[in-house]
Amino acid sequence: MKKIYFLLIALLCSATMAFAYEAEIDGIYYDFDHENKTATVTNDGGYLWDDNGAGYIQSEIVIPEKVTYNGVEYSVTEIGDFAFSRCSSLTSITIPNSVTTIGGDAFLACYSLVDVYIFDVGAWFDIEFKNCSTANPLHYAENLYLNNKKVTDVVVPEDVDSIKDYVFYNYSALTSITIPNRVTFIGESAFRGCSGLTSIEIPNSVVCIGGRVFRDCAQLRYAKIGSGVKYIGESIFYCYNIYDEESDEWIPMVSSLDTLICEFGDDVELDFYESSDETWHPLNATKNLRYFQGPAKLVNSIKEEFQTQFSNKLTEVHITDGELDENGFNYINRSKKSLHTIDLAGTTNTAINDLAFYDCYKLENLMLPGNLETIGFKAMAECYQLKEINIPASVVEINDAAFENCRSIKSITFGGQAEAKSFASRMKRAAADGDVALQRIGNWAFYNCHALENLVIPEGVTEVGDAAFYGCTYLDSLALPSTTQRIGDNCFALCSRMKQINVNAIEPPTIFAKTFFDVNRNIPVIVPEGAREAYANDEYWGEFINVVESDEDTSIENTENANIAIYSVGGVLYVDGLSADYQLFDVNGRLIYTGRDAQLSLPRGVYVIAVGDEVEKIVL
Repeated sequence: MKKIYFLLIALLCSATMAFAYEAEIDGIYYDFDHENKTATVTNDGGYLWDDNGAGYIQSEIVIPEKVTYNGVEYSVTEIGDFAFSRCSSLTSITIPNSVTTIGGDAFLACYSLVDVYIFDVGAWFDIEFKNCSTANPLHYAENLYLNNKKVTDVVVPEDVDSIKDYVFYNYSALTSITIPNRVTFIGESAFRGCSGLTSIEIPNSVVCIGGRVFRDCAQLRYAKIGSGVKYIGESIFYCYNIYDEESDEWIPMVSSLDTLICEFGDDVELDFYESSDETWHPLNATKNLRYFQGPAKLVNSIKEEFQTQFSNKLTEVHITDGELDENGFNYINRSKKSLHTIDLAGTTNTAINDLAFYDCYKLENLMLPGNLETIGFKAMAECYQLKEINIPASVVEINDAAFENCRSIKSITFGGQAEAKSFASRMKRAAADGDVALQRIGNWAFYNCHALENLVIPEGVTEVGDAAFYGCTYLDSLALPSTTQRIGDNCFALCSRMKQINVNAIEPPTIFAKTFFDVNRNIPVIVPEGAREAYANDEYWGEFINVVESDEDTSIENTENANIAIYSVGGVLYVDGLSADYQLFDVNGRLIYTGRDAQLSLPRGVYVIAVGDEVEKIVL
């Protein structure tokens, strides 16, 4: 009796499997939703027993938009799960606009499939590819034809607001995709394997980018991601290893991406998986990246133990939002052999870590955070190509050796001084600007910065450390603030070309025997009115034999151009920042000079200078 029972069950199951479809119409198998009058392309069930395919033997299949069954018309809206699975003879498939869903593994192992034909690109974007990549015939096909024209460049229609998972999966013929500023979602693996893509721009409207979206896009070199993104999936640029049959080896495929611009903020959510020996990060395997722009969060999330999977060839880094942490600094410094630009102006960092950019010997451009307070030990030491540095007004301390051996630095400006290019203008700015927070310049801070030409240390600084500017052999002029209390030993040693020192402190700052070692003691040292005697009687300041008290302020203060400065030192009239002629008169009103020379050597006396409508007295 049991044998008969099991035999009946087997026969019933066999009948169900064998006749899984409702109808065969023109060689295509269908199931029907009789209530909604829709049809699903299916198979004959044969794939369940062998590897001979789903029952289709045709090489070319054209799916119609509508079919009629038992006198009722049905719209063909779906290609079902496993519909063409293992159809080894299938070479081309035509999919009508009516299809909105293609089921899991619908085209599994269709290795002979070459051509896919569609009639409307908008309809293609409406298709939901369920469950896996082999729902999409492009997984195998080499060509996609739109109205019999091969598709290589795709413009997403303006009415599309979502790009679904796997929409162009593995379509290597795709060379460009234009996404309108309406799309909000780009699905998982949407363009994975599109090896013909070389660039991509994701508009500001996109909020979510699915994982592996550009995975295996081996020729993608440029990517720009808009400001609206709040979520990024893992491994969006990763490239798989490929198997080479000739060598019988797996060949590593590294992403070609060299430029990545991320305009979104630090509030982005990152989806990545970590195991004991690797990390699946949104930027995983971007080893060829040269130019990076984006928020701190992206680089902070690259842990040090996994950083070898990421680029060490960066030439430009622009951190646009958030605060860099130790991981972020370490990631940037991995590229110390190639970096020439680091822009941190958009960050909220209050400190630059010790050794943060140490030995970035090709670094030429450095923009520091606007709220920076501390520059760490040797933070930029050995940056041989750095030519200028602007220290934000918020910086309180420049630590020891911070810029040691930055031998190409010609200009150091503090806070608002950056707007005033001339030495005299910067002195005037430094005296007037009380917003600069700097208090201490550390030992060896600018040691061996040979190319430095002039230096105005701002009001508020009380100490300049030992050997802070040692070996600045091209230093021409120096201005020290009224707050200066101590200038360290060897601080300005070997600054043998120095021509002028301005000290605004009434009480002589403490200096040492070698503070100004090898500086000519005959150069003018300009001190506040009434302070000459104190400097002359000081043990080491007294070695300078040309101490000159500053005259009453005779510079023109109310000119339209704040960069203009007019002053006199030791019988020389200095005029900085003028772009037009000025006139000089003697005390009797006789015109003795018209022009725009920056320096005039004159006999001592009283003169009148006219700049436009303004007239001022100058005493030499």
